[in-house]
Order: sequence, then structure tokens, then C-alpha cells
Amino acid sequence: MVGSSCHVAGRRIYNVGMKSGVRLLCVPARLSMAVLAVFLLAAGAIAQEPAAAGTSKLESVRVTGSVRFRSEQIAPATGLTPGATVSKDDLQQGADHLVRLGLFANVQYRFVTLATGVRVEYQVTDAPALPVWFDNFPWFTDDELTAELTRDVPLFDGKAPQQGSVVEDLSSALERFLLVHGVHVSISHTIETAPTTGEQVQSFHAENSGLNVASVAFSDPLAQSDHAIQQRLPDVVGQPYSRTRMELFEFEQVRPVYMAHGFLRVQFGAPVPRLTGNGANARVTIAAPIEPGAAYTWGDVNWRGNWAVSPAELDKILGLKPGDPADGSKIESAWQNARDEYAHRGYLDAGLAISPQFDDAATLC
Repeated sequence: MVGSSCHVAGRRIYNVGMKSGVRLLCVPARLSMAVLAVFLLAAGAIAQEPAAAGTSKLESVRVTGSVRFRSEQIAPATGLTPGATVSKDDLQQGADHLVRLGLFANVQYRFVTLATGVRVEYQVTDAPALPVWFDNFPWFTDDELTAELTRDVPLFDGKAPQQGSVVEDLSSALERFLLVHGVHVSISHTIETAPTTGEQVQSFHAENSGLNVASVAFSDPLAQSDHAIQQRLPDVVGQPYSRTRMELFEFEQVRPVYMAHGFLRVQFGAPVPRLTGNGANARVTIAAPIEPGAAYTWGDVNWRGNWAVSPAELDKILGLKPGDPADGSKIESAWQNARDEYAHRGYLDAGLAISPQFDDAATLC
């Protein structure tokens, strides 16, 4: 059978050749992903025209191609029920339902009409999925929210699509869950970049929660006592609680302090919010766990492939001596100085591949 497509008045029309005549299948162009319906007749099956009303009994619905979900998980989302009477339009609407979920980058389907009824198979390709990020939900832990969404939203597996009805279902499920527990907020969502990992996430945010940060308690003495960090705390304290804001603060304000002190492998745990007070007096206190690790000193550099500039010259350019504190910001500046030296000598495309080696026993890098 041969299929072709054209656009007519804002609608994409697929002409699908059958044994006799031409069938027109219309798919709205506004759908984010085109749905190509290919009608295939199984070998040995008899092609039948539906009854006079253009309908037949639906024998089965099968979905193939997804790595994330099983057929029995996806099939109910088509809105089709085996045993019901369906038309070709119903089968197309089933494909449209799958497209609107946002979970699939491509949806196709085929069906065969037998004496026992219509068997339809939807062939799908999973769309990219994003980790879910709960930005300002101090009432519950991430695990509690994830468990609730898993119970309430059938096709939620811990990740969310970039767009589509599943994302809206997740927002609605969060609103209902919070409402049951006496929290009256609306939920918004947006794709953001996680401050610490740099990966994209589907971030959910409780609008107008009215919860400001009362205090931040760092677990490590350096962050507790450092003057620069304490001076910048008003960027978080007194502001509406936001996990994104707090992690960005740690990345931009706290991490550089640790790097400057040679804590090159410092690790920041997820901020832990805790509600204090009630009603209009409710505030959030944040526990910020930090694992500083070892404070390193500078060892040396083993240069390779540097025929244009001698190792002695490069060591001098770096300006770091063995035994110096391994100041992360100075180290980054040193690497840039080496790149600039090569550029100054006309090697504009010279690359500098850095492979740090840590001697934890001697705390050298």
C-alpha cells in the first residue's frame, strides 16, 4: 500500500491506498508530532468494509516500541476499550490521545479487520524525559511527592516529558495532594537547568506560598564562619524559599570559598527545608549539608605535547609552586594563562586537556 501526504486548509491529509478507492486520513497540523496512520492487512486476512454504520467491534489494542512503558500501561491512554464498537475516526483519536501525552516523539498505527473484530497496534517512539524537580515544597520530602505522583498519574515513572498533558496532570496531582493537606496553592512548571549538575529538569513550583527563609544552617564550620558567605546570606534569608535559589547560592557563593581553601572535591548535599511556625508566621529553616573533603596542596604538572613552549616556561606562567594551597580559582586562572601564552605565540587553536590527579594520602593535586 502506498501513502502520501499534503496540507489542506491547515490540516495534514494522508492518502492511504487501499484495495479499492482512496481513504483520506486527516491529522490536525497543530499537533506537535505528525501521526502517520498506515493501514496494513495481515497476510491471509480478508479486508472488510465496516458495517453500514462504518463501525466494527474492537478486539484488541496493543502498543509497541516504548522502552519506558509496557503495552498494558499505555493502551488505556488511547481511550479505546476492547469489546466496544469503533470506527476509523476512533482509532485516529486514540493516536491523537497518545500524541498529546507528550511522552512519545512519534506515533503511528495500523489495524486489521478480522471476523472476530478489529485489532489495532500503535507504534510509538519514546520522547526525551526530564528529571522532576520540586522547587519549593517544604511540606513534604521529594520521596513523598514522587510516591504520590506515581499513585495518581498512571504514566509517571519518576521523569516527565518536556511538554504535553502528562506535565499538566502532574501539576494538577500536586495541587490536589497539597489541598488535601490544607495547603492552598497553584502549581506552575518550567524547564530549568539544575544549578549543581547542569542538567535540564522539569521544575514544579508552588505559586504564592508565602514562605520565606528564616535561616540557613551550614553543617561545616568554614561556611558557618566565612565572612564573605555570611555577607551574602541575605540573598537567601528573608527571601521566598526556593531550592533552586539555595543551590545556586551554594554554587556561586559558597563553593568558590571552599575551592580557594583547597577543598577541590567539596560536595554539597541537597538542602533540607523545615517548616517552623504556623499560618502567617510560618517560615522555612534550611539545613545545608557540606562534605568538604581534604584540603589539597599543589604538587606539580607533567606537561605533554608542549613542543612550542618548554615545561619550565609553562611552570613559570602558571605561577604555582609545589606546596602552595591548591586554590581552585588560581588553578583555573593558571590554565587560562597557559592558553593565552599559546595564543600569543600564534597557536590560536591549541588545546589544553587537563587530567587532575589527586593523592589523597598526601593531599596533593
